[in-house]
Amino acid sequence: CLIHFYKRKRKKLIIFFQNFLESVCLLNKRQLSVRMHLRQAFLNVWFIFPHMLGSPALISSEADKSYSSPIIVVLGATGVGKSSLANVLLGRDKNYKGKEFKNGCFHVSTGLDSITKETCADQGYWMGDTNFQNFTVIDTPGFGDRLVEEEKTIENMVTTLRDEIKYVHVFIIAFKQTDNRMTDSLRSMISLFEKMFGKKFWDNVILEATHWNHGDDAERIRSESHPPLTQKFWSKEFNRILQREFSLGRDLDSVFIDTFYHDKSPKELEVFSNHSRILWEYALSREPFECKDIEIALTEIRELQNLIDSL
Repeated sequence: CLIHFYKRKRKKLIIFFQNFLESVCLLNKRQLSVRMHLRQAFLNVWFIFPHMLGSPALISSEADKSYSSPIIVVLGATGVGKSSLANVLLGRDKNYKGKEFKNGCFHVSTGLDSITKETCADQGYWMGDTNFQNFTVIDTPGFGDRLVEEEKTIENMVTTLRDEIKYVHVFIIAFKQTDNRMTDSLRSMISLFEKMFGKKFWDNVILEATHWNHGDDAERIRSESHPPLTQKFWSKEFNRILQREFSLGRDLDSVFIDTFYHDKSPKELEVFSNHSRILWEYALSREPFECKDIEIALTEIRELQNLIDSL
């Protein structure tokens, strides 16, 4: 029954069970140790099944033959530091110029214009550490308040995630440290994501505060503001705004990964490592979001643009 149930989706499962049943039937003929044989069968079930049937971080599908799990998508406005973050997660330099990629993917620039023009995937070890498993990070273009002009860019993101990537474990929404209020540009960008992915995508979202320097001077300056700009305050304020604007029913987790941390500072290195670990563990814990139904119509883009223009 189990074989029949998964026949359409899991051809490998059929072969697995057939081999398993044949092995059990041969026990008496070969006079093997029943205990050892069943122990091996148990190990096969324990380690192969999660990969075949889909665990939170190791989902097996046609798409995952080319994209390693977990799969992380970095979203955010133009100039927030998405490409820099994506590169650092892969163990590359924060200022990597993306020379191996077309259309500005993973290209870090100090300019105000968006360099990344398409949605692109790359794979590697977490932070370049071979002790970790491979994963996939998706670099995306920045969006602002010119949604109609960015229509083709938006369409490219939809088709790439829906038809190529297919599953996402984490959507990182990156904001600058200074983005402590809901501007029209931020509101349109997040509205676009929600219309594109649907309400369920919030279950896989984590917030990232970029340009958050963890040095002593930067902490002193933030502590002297009124009220003090702490990580707790930033997270609480952003969650309050998101819950008010988008009717979220829970607080979203936040990380404060500074890609420009001072690697000679033990304190900054420790904070960077801790927040990177939080993101990795979050990615491993998420049930994958299925992208098969994502879409956004031109009419919705124009409606958002009209709303921005009227404000």
